[in-house]
Amino acid sequence: MRSLSAPTSALGQGSFLGHVRWASALPSDGLTRCYFYSGTPAIRTPAIACAQTALRLDPRPPGYYFWILGLAQFTAGQYEAAVKTLRNEATYRTESRNLLAAALVQLDKQEEACEEAKLYLTANPNFKITHWVETQPYRDIAMRDRIAEGMRKAGLPE
Repeated sequence: MRSLSAPTSALGQGSFLGHVRWASALPSDGLTRCYFYSGTPAIRTPAIACAQTALRLDPRPPGYYFWILGLAQFTAGQYEAAVKTLRNEATYRTESRNLLAAALVQLDKQEEACEEAKLYLTANPNFKITHWVETQPYRDIAMRDRIAEGMRKAGLPE
């Protein structure tokens, strides 16, 4: 049986191939995370396809599958689709709400973004963008920063 721990040097620590090998032991959502955290723009569309496959194959998908799809859509610039996905009842009142606020900013829906940020802070009063930035495994720093900037514009605290 394969170990499901994060990639180690034996798998090529930090390499995309190492993450693919690790994610291959997981459902489609694991591979999807690998795609968008790798930061390679050319694989953002496959990330969406993987997330959609995970949703299609699981008769009762957990809410985080929708968060993963919404994140993949956001990273691909599909903000309308991301908003629709992140408003799915299975994920709407979860950690994904900060990403929803950032997506709404990208669509120039500032009032809605601010409202989502307020609701997010009600459930997560200790949230700080600086902590979020420090803990995100993105290789594409510009993508991570675009999400963070959307959170700032929505009114989430630094």
